[in-house]
Amino acid sequence: MSKTVKRSTLLVLSVLFATGLMTAIPDYAERYWEEEVSLGMSRLTLMEIHGFFAMAALFLFGVIYNSHVVRRIKRPKKRRSGLGMVIGMAILPLTGGLLYYAGNETVRSWSSWLHTGFGVLVFGMAIWHFRKKVDADGHWHLRRNHRGKLKVSHTEAADD
Repeated sequence: MSKTVKRSTLLVLSVLFATGLMTAIPDYAERYWEEEVSLGMSRLTLMEIHGFFAMAALFLFGVIYNSHVVRRIKRPKKRRSGLGMVIGMAILPLTGGLLYYAGNETVRSWSSWLHTGFGVLVFGMAIWHFRKKVDADGHWHLRRNHRGKLKVSHTEAADD
């Protein structure tokens, strides 16, 4: 996966994580803890930003699925976190759609909890999945770039 796609994905997921929590926490405070939280029009603006970046995430998911997932699914390295992200990225639009379109309050409540939970999990899995592999001595492993050439991303100073 290219650096541009990886960085774009992390940026989009970070904005989704932040805007999602900034709207979910006050909503849960009002609904379950009976605390009044007045965000005024900013809550609507946060949801618009969240929706825009959700569309960007779906686009990036399509790019990543076709260029990365299909080729890497058979390799055991990072398969669990990758499959978790694929499943999460399939569930999030469904629960988001239920939040927006469901008329039944019970369905909306369940989808709200599921959407928030899966959103936090997908963000955590993305951070975990994109991490660099570091050995016990603090050296990064050699990796092959997209052209097949070996590269070293990090080296430590020689031990004394």
